Amino acid sequence: MAPLLARLGLGRSGFGFGKKSGAAAAVYISATGGTVTNTGEFNIHLFTSPGTFTITSLGNSSSVEVLVVAGGGGGGHTIGGGGGAGGVVYHSGYSVTTTSYPVSVGSGGPGAVGSPSYPAGRGTPGGNSVFGNLTAVGGGGGGNYDNASNDAGPGGSGGGAGAATGSGAPGSQPSQPQPGAPPGYVQYGYSGGNGGDSNNGGGGGGAGGVGGNTSSHTGGAGITYPQFSSFGVSGAFAGGGGGGGRNAGGYPGPATAGGGAGGNGTTGTNATANTGGGGGGGGYNDAGISYSGGNGADGIVLVRYSSIPSPISATGGNVSALAPGNGYKYHTFTSPGTFTVNSGNNPVEYLVVAGGGGGGTGTGGGGGAGGVKYAASYSITPGSYPVTVGPGAPPSAMGSVSFDGNPSVFGSITATGGGRGASGAPSLINTASPGGSGGGGMSYSTASSTTAGTGNPGEGNPGGDGSGNNGGGGGGGAGAAGASTPGGTGGIGVQYPQFTGPLIGVPSLAPLSGYFGGGGGGTSPGGNASSGGLGGGGAAATAGGAGSGVTNSGGGGGANWSYTPGLTSGGGGSGIVIIRYLA
Repeated sequence: MAPLLARLGLGRSGFGFGKKSGAAAAVYISATGGTVTNTGEFNIHLFTSPGTFTITSLGNSSSVEVLVVAGGGGGGHTIGGGGGAGGVVYHSGYSVTTTSYPVSVGSGGPGAVGSPSYPAGRGTPGGNSVFGNLTAVGGGGGGNYDNASNDAGPGGSGGGAGAATGSGAPGSQPSQPQPGAPPGYVQYGYSGGNGGDSNNGGGGGGAGGVGGNTSSHTGGAGITYPQFSSFGVSGAFAGGGGGGGRNAGGYPGPATAGGGAGGNGTTGTNATANTGGGGGGGGYNDAGISYSGGNGADGIVLVRYSSIPSPISATGGNVSALAPGNGYKYHTFTSPGTFTVNSGNNPVEYLVVAGGGGGGTGTGGGGGAGGVKYAASYSITPGSYPVTVGPGAPPSAMGSVSFDGNPSVFGSITATGGGRGASGAPSLINTASPGGSGGGGMSYSTASSTTAGTGNPGEGNPGGDGSGNNGGGGGGGAGAAGASTPGGTGGIGVQYPQFTGPLIGVPSLAPLSGYFGGGGGGTSPGGNASSGGLGGGGAAATAGGAGSGVTNSGGGGGANWSYTPGLTSGGGGSGIVIIRYLA
């Protein structure tokens, strides 16, 4: 077919574009290979089988965005471990020339086959996926019941251990060498969960987290790329498979981001096609039937680039027009200001994070994270766009109500402040507030309600409810609800690898690895002071002052159970507004 003329770009990426320098000069990338989707601003090349990505013309462009996901491992049989997800490699600005780049897509590994004789052989590992010099390693196979010689296999993410065996296998992708690859890539893969009892296998590792041990045996979390929301599971890839369960005393391990759920006296579920998810572990029926593990999913390779010939020239922000070398300029606002577009009409990418809510006191709930709003492509024209950065809620002393976080604004885009965590002190009982993410509920003997605050759809999630007379729930996070357990953990935030601290010019955010909007931890009189959610959520406390949300993360504050005068709950982390566009 004729070369496709690309006019796309932006998102979780870093790639080039060109200006016209003469009538004969191309200003766009022209490329072929795979199945091409034109979003109106981007070209995305989809590979679900081997092929070649060929650039016939660069114009003034020099890089593309690449996501490489390997095949997931198969689940183990007979209360087996979940299969490990395929490794993930992401490059925001892979340097290219007018040449061809080979593409391989790894197959998912078949699940181990069960039978009454407990046959040897763990789940089959997934196959590697390759783009140019980038290699994603296939996920490890899940282990089998009580069979150490056929326990979990290593891989991009490791397989989960079978029941009554040992440890889950390690994930090798983060240390995978990439000889000859342009610098700037990131790699994801985690270990599988352990198999410690005779009723449940461990979850397979995912690209976003370790597999659950037998107390939960959930498949490890995957990783989400919003700019690829038409692929995978709404942009999520590489979730680990859930562990299998015994039908009497066990339960099936759930999975996300394409991983297959474990079977409970049934066959493990196959992973979702072309997500790189691990297959679910097979179950066992006490009548003597051993069930097979689910199959891992095939991988995927996605290539995206842009070439709109009207570049943005703009000012504004505490960090203005920072060019970290990935093909973009960044404007970072940590205080109010104005984003002024002097010329150009290219779309911009934005992240708007509101201030986090404060944690409750007494047997209180964690503060909800500030709302998070993101767009990979937002149309903009020359003019001035006001920016407001919402402060986080202040800390609260015992006997005082906690406070909501404040909204952040970019032009017409508003992210809602996080809801306060409920307080359960003897002299004060109040309710959690709704917000971008809701505050955690509380629990106290005279309380009439332990309900958490709700989160705004598209911005965050609800907090966790209080638990009887035992403690407060976790504050909701941008990526997940707070836990409804005594002293519940804060909900996890959302990760944006293109907005890490070093890239946006805020070094203090580097430890968060691009996560924003973690919920604050809840607390309980039993001494359970839980952690805040990944993304800046503050930790709860039982004997000292609780942790506040991380500055400029939008994290919720941790709750404080101590009745010592002068000690406070944690305040919410302030918000942030980030805008980037092609350099």
